[in-house]
Amino acid sequence: MIYLYYPFDDGTGLDILYDLVRGVGNRMSPDSPSSPEIGELFCDNGTTPNGLWDVTDGDELYIIGHSYKGFKVIADHNKKTIDQTEIVNRLERCGLKKSANCRIILYACYSSRTLNDRSGVAGFVASSLKTKGFSCFNNVFGFRREVGMKAKKDVNGQYTLIVKSDGEYIPISTMEDWVVEKVRPHIDT
Repeated sequence: MIYLYYPFDDGTGLDILYDLVRGVGNRMSPDSPSSPEIGELFCDNGTTPNGLWDVTDGDELYIIGHSYKGFKVIADHNKKTIDQTEIVNRLERCGLKKSANCRIILYACYSSRTLNDRSGVAGFVASSLKTKGFSCFNNVFGFRREVGMKAKKDVNGQYTLIVKSDGEYIPISTMEDWVVEKVRPHIDT
């Protein structure tokens, strides 16, 4: 299952998730979303759980926010930021189990590393997950480009998540191998 998690309470999370949910496989947005302790949460099967306790091995968890080249934080639409420690704290408070070896994707611009190899927030989240004993610390991904906050139709007419390249937005599905990147924690112990 795919989970979309917006870890902020700024009032814009529902609009963002409605725009993105089609891009991960769901054609219908939930009518009455539930909220976890912090933020908003949708699933690609149309459900709206109020926590992350059902996330298991093989699931994907998209953490959605704004970032930029070399930032160690993500932000909401009002530019309120949270760092890697608070991101992991919010995941934990919303019920993510330390034993869940899910795939975590930081859906934010330049979240893995930038084109000039500056580290992004995803690597710092991986480190924080490792420090707190989460088994998914080695399964964290980020983006090397700008990402769109609305799903767009691809060449097959399917909705997909998008990235910005050479001034235009292109479906991730056409270039995933060089845009989405698995990151490593910054710590060894």
